[in-house]
Amino acid sequence: MEWQSIESRQNPAVKFAASLAEKKARDAAGAFLADGSTILTDLAVSGVFPEAVYLSSAVPFLKEEVECILQDAPVKGYILAPHVFERLTAEKGSEGIVSLYDRRGLEEALPLPRGGRLVALENLQDPGNVGTVLRTAVSFGFDGVLLCGGADPFGPKAVRASMGAFAHIPVKTFPHTDALMDYLQERGVKSYAACLHDTSVPVTELCPSTPFCILIGNEGKGLSPRALERADRKIVIPMRGMESLNAAVAAAVLMWEWGGKELSLE
Repeated sequence: MEWQSIESRQNPAVKFAASLAEKKARDAAGAFLADGSTILTDLAVSGVFPEAVYLSSAVPFLKEEVECILQDAPVKGYILAPHVFERLTAEKGSEGIVSLYDRRGLEEALPLPRGGRLVALENLQDPGNVGTVLRTAVSFGFDGVLLCGGADPFGPKAVRASMGAFAHIPVKTFPHTDALMDYLQERGVKSYAACLHDTSVPVTELCPSTPFCILIGNEGKGLSPRALERADRKIVIPMRGMESLNAAVAAAVLMWEWGGKELSLE
């Protein structure tokens, strides 16, 4: 693996990587950045290698570790002066390593199954919540995370909050709610909308058969009328004293109820 030293913040490779802080640029390039060696390692184990690795010259000892992880993979390596590396991460505790990935390679390595246990997020705005749901879905044995609107799961904050979870679970985005619901219906996946409604059934009273998908809505407004209209059933978490939970917490409770308990018995 050959390394190129960069001292200028205006270097084209640096400018391109820095542009990926914006969703518009990520979507146009089909690429995203991941901060840290843990994600690099996890994705490499899954057979997904970065297009490029950016390493701060302040941590030269990581160079050997990166070469060991990537072996003979055709990856471009850049060693950046510290003031240049700062352009690529807003993470104060960064290890000094950022990797650039092509989303298509990730999607090919982790294809979404036709069925299984899924969780869908509609218009979640907080990238921390999105990343937390990804991490929880992996922990509780779910098979995929679907997203419609809201925060980008491949944005810096969501990637950081996920702790590299997208290296272990398929992620698919949809342009609008009907596209998401069509996808589920065409595959025979039953959808369960988490909401406060007269017809909502306590989640503890149901034991859904696979395949199924839990629908989680926006932090403030919940699921859209269209999602509620098209969902197969409405569910609610039994609670005392409060009407609602943080979206990521609610998703975690539901995934534990319909997935995590099985893992604890294995």
